[in-house]
Amino acid sequence: MFKYLVVFFSALLLSLPAVAQNNFYEPVVRPLNSRYRVHRTEHFEIIFEQNSEIEAWQTAQVLERTLSDTQSLSGEARRMWMPVILNNSSDQSNGYVHTHPFRQEIEVPHIKGSRLGARHHSWVEIVAKHELVHAAQAQAGGGWGLGELLHWFAPDFARILNLSLPSGLNEGAAVYFESTGTHQPGRLNDARFQMQYRAMAASEHPWSLSQMMERPQYDFHANRHYIGGAKIFAWQSSRDQGAFFRKMRSWRYRNPLRSTGLDFRKAIGQSLDSLVVEFRQETRPQTPKRQQIRQIIAGKKGVMQRWPQWLNDSTLVVYRKGLNETSGLYSIDLASGTTQLIHSVRLPEDGWFRIQNGIILYSRYVPDRFSTLASYADIFQYDISAHRETRITQGARVHVPVQTPSGISALQNDGQRNIWVEIKPDGRIQKIRGRSQADLIQLAPSKEIYALLVRHGGWQGIYKAQLDGELKPWIFLDHGTIRELSWSSDGQYLFFTADIDGVTNVYGHNLSTERTIQLTDVLYGAMDPMLSKDQRTLVYVDYQHQRYDLVSAEFSPDVGMEVSLLPVQELPRILSRPELPDNFTHEPYRLASRLRPRMVLPFISRPNGYPEKELGMRTGLRIYGSDPLRQITYMMGVMIQSERLGGHAEVSSVLGPVMVTLNIYNEAGALAEQITAQKGLIQAYGEESAGIGVTAMLPLRFEANVRNSFARITTSVRSQRTRWFSLDGSSVPIREDTGESFSEWEHSTSIRAGVLLAIGLQQNTRDLWPNRGSVVGVYGQTDVLRENDSGWTGLYLRYRQYWSFLRRSNTGMVLGVDLLTQNNSGVYSNSLVIPQGHKVFLGRGVYARVKAEALQPVWYVDDGLLTIPVYLKAVYVYGFAERMLIDKESRGIWAAGVGLGIQFRLLHYLDMEIRASVNPLDFRKHYIALM
Repeated sequence: MFKYLVVFFSALLLSLPAVAQNNFYEPVVRPLNSRYRVHRTEHFEIIFEQNSEIEAWQTAQVLERTLSDTQSLSGEARRMWMPVILNNSSDQSNGYVHTHPFRQEIEVPHIKGSRLGARHHSWVEIVAKHELVHAAQAQAGGGWGLGELLHWFAPDFARILNLSLPSGLNEGAAVYFESTGTHQPGRLNDARFQMQYRAMAASEHPWSLSQMMERPQYDFHANRHYIGGAKIFAWQSSRDQGAFFRKMRSWRYRNPLRSTGLDFRKAIGQSLDSLVVEFRQETRPQTPKRQQIRQIIAGKKGVMQRWPQWLNDSTLVVYRKGLNETSGLYSIDLASGTTQLIHSVRLPEDGWFRIQNGIILYSRYVPDRFSTLASYADIFQYDISAHRETRITQGARVHVPVQTPSGISALQNDGQRNIWVEIKPDGRIQKIRGRSQADLIQLAPSKEIYALLVRHGGWQGIYKAQLDGELKPWIFLDHGTIRELSWSSDGQYLFFTADIDGVTNVYGHNLSTERTIQLTDVLYGAMDPMLSKDQRTLVYVDYQHQRYDLVSAEFSPDVGMEVSLLPVQELPRILSRPELPDNFTHEPYRLASRLRPRMVLPFISRPNGYPEKELGMRTGLRIYGSDPLRQITYMMGVMIQSERLGGHAEVSSVLGPVMVTLNIYNEAGALAEQITAQKGLIQAYGEESAGIGVTAMLPLRFEANVRNSFARITTSVRSQRTRWFSLDGSSVPIREDTGESFSEWEHSTSIRAGVLLAIGLQQNTRDLWPNRGSVVGVYGQTDVLRENDSGWTGLYLRYRQYWSFLRRSNTGMVLGVDLLTQNNSGVYSNSLVIPQGHKVFLGRGVYARVKAEALQPVWYVDDGLLTIPVYLKAVYVYGFAERMLIDKESRGIWAAGVGLGIQFRLLHYLDMEIRASVNPLDFRKHYIALM
C-alpha cells in the first residue's frame, strides 16, 4: 500500500509546474548600506538592520507572546523556528511571509495611512501579529498526504500547500487575529474598514462569496478579499470557534487538488447558499436615512478622490486615482464638475498634499537606485503655472509636509516611530521634537496654533504643539478616533473627522466658544474636510460603495449636535523611548550553517517550439538552497533527456549592487540546420553542451511611480564544448571544409552582453498593456575562441513603443521593431524575428521585423471565480531578410488579422487554481517573393 501512495503523491508532485523552474530561490540586492545583526529567541531568529535594536526586541516579545494563540488558529502546530527580517532602509511600510526561503520580512517604519486603523499600540505589534498568523499557518502540520510527504524533503514547498487556500480566508484569519487585544486594535475595529463593508452590503449588488474570497485584479477595491474575508472569518468563528478554517487548511495540506467550495460546505456543515443568506442577514447593517443636504461636485464608480484643496473660488484640486484613470493631482471645476489632470504622481497611503499660492507640496516615494526592496520618502513641490516638479529633500525620509513661515514642517521616520522636523530654506533639517512612544500623524499649523494629530496608547487625538517640541493634549473623543485636520482661513475653526458612533463624520471646533459641533451626517464615512475662503462652503469626501464622491454643503456652524470632549487629564501620558533590557543580545549575521539544502524535488518538463520540442520529455531531480537574506542561492540538478544524462549547477550571489551567477552544466539542446544536399529540407539535431559560465547582472531603478523606468545590464562569459547527436537515427553531417563530423566535440569561448532599458512605462489598473512608454533592448555575443570554425557573432536589437489615444477606455497600442544580424545560423533563435507559426531556417545575414498591434478591452469579469478581460485585437507583422526560407528568392513574410481574445484566470474557489490563455486570432499567412 505504501508504494502505491508514494507513486500517487509523486505523480501529483510531478504535475506541479512550479518545481520545474531553475530560479526557485532568487538572490536579492538589499540596500548597499544595510548591515544586519541577529537576536535569537526560543522560536525565532530576529535578523535586523543595525540601529533597529529596540524594534528587534519588541518584535521578539510580540512573536513569543502570541505564538501559541496564532498556532491554535490553524491547528496541528509543528515546531516553529523562523527567521524574521526587519528592514529599516525603506519607508514603504509593509510586512509579508514568504515560503522560499521560509521567512517573515517587516519594514520597520510605521504605516502612514489609515489602512490598519488607529487604536493599536504600535506598528510592530500589529504587523507582527498579522504576519505571524500566516507563518503559523504555513508551518502547521496535518494528516498523511502530499504535504507530509513533501515536508520530509521540501518543507518550503509543503508550506505553499498550507497557504493555497483562497486569499480571503488567509487574510481574513490574519485580520481577525490582529483585531484582538487591548484598545480594540486592528481593521475589524476600525470605522474606515467597516465603512467599505457596510456600503457594499447595502448596495444593489453585494459581493458574492467567491468575490470576498479572492483578490481582485480589475475591480474596486484592491483590498476586497481583506474586507470580505475578515468579516466571514470573524462571523463563522463566532459560530464554531474557527474549526472550519482548521479543517480546510488540513484537507488542503493533505491534498492540494481539493475543491475549496466543497471543502467549505463540508467544514461548515451546510450549503454555501444558506451560509451566504445567514451571513448577510446577520451582518447587514441598519442604514438610517440621510439627514444632510449635500451636492455632488465630482465622483464616479471606481475612482478615489482625496484631500480637496481650494485653488481659487471656483476650482478645487484633489488627489485622484481609479481603475481607468492615471493617478495624480486633478483640478475640478465646481460649476461643471469637469476634471483635468494637473500632474501625474502616485502619493503614499492616503494621498496627502497641500496647496498654497499655486504651489502643491507633497511627499512621494523615490526608489533606491540599486535595490527593489527600498524606497525613500522625500518632499517635492509642483508649480502649477510653470508645470514643473522640484525635489526639496534628498533621502530625508520625510512625509506629510506643510508650509510654514520659517520653512517646511514635516514628520521624519525614526525606527517604527517618527519625529517632527523643519526643513529650512537652505536645505538644513532641524529637529523640533524627538522620538517617543507616540506616532505623529499630521501637522496642521494655523496663524497662531500648531495642531498635531498624535496616536499613542490606543488613542488618537489632537495636541497643541509648540515650536520647542512641547505637546499639550487638546481635543480627544471618548469613543472616537480623530483623523484629517484642516483649518478655516481665519484660524477660527479647526475641522477634523471622527467615528464617534462607528461612522466617520466631519466635526468643527470653534476656538472662540470652545464648542465642537458635528457638521455632517453621512451614511458610511466622510473624509478630508476643507472650508472655502469665504467660509460659506464646506467640501469633503463622502464614501459610497466603490466610489469617493467629492461633495459640498453649506457651512452652518450653529446647526448640529454638540459633542463633549474627553477630559485630557484622563489620557495616558506619552512615554519616552523605551530602553533595551540588559539581557538583549545580538551578533553579526553570518552565512555559516545557513546554506543547507532546503528542497529536493523531482521535475518533469517538455520543451515547446521547434526544434527544441524534438528533444522530448526532460525529467530529473534538483536540490535548492538559500540563506534567509538571499545573499547566496543555489541549485544543483541531474536530468535525462533524449536518453542522455545531464546535470546543471548554479550558484548566485550578491556583490554590492551586482548579482553574479556561476553555472556549470552538461545538458542537451537542439538546433535546426539546412541540408544543402537536399534543397528545401530542414533537419533538427540534438546538441550536447558542457561548460562553465559566469554572468553578472546590474539591476537599476530610475523611476517607480506613475511612470516606471529601469534598466538591466548583463554581461557573461561562457566556455563550453558542444557536439551534435541524431534525434531520429540518421547520421550526423560532416563539415565540408575539414571532413570532420559534427558529432565530435568542439570547444568555444564566448562573451555575451545585453542592456534592457524601460523608459516611462505607465499602466492603469485595467490596462492590459502599458498606455505609454518605451522598451529598448540591445543584446550581442561573440566568440573569442571557436575550434574548426570562424567565431560566431550576433547582434539583436529590440524596440517597443507603447501608447494610447483613449486611456480611459484602456485602449492599448504597440509598435515593435526587431533587428537581427548574425554570421551563423546558431547564434540567435528564429523566433526573434519570424512571425509565429512559420517553420523557417535563418542562416547568416541581416533580418528585421516590424509588428504593430492594437488592443481594445470590451468586458471585464472579476467575480472571484473567474478573472476574464475580453478584448478585440488587431495585429500586423512583417518580417524581412537578406535570405529567408529555403528558396533564396523568398525574402519576406507578413501576417495580419483581427480577432476576439480572452485571457482568463480560473481561481480555486470551486476547484484548484488553473491559469490559461486563449487568443484565437485567425491569421492569414502570406509568402512574398521579393526580387
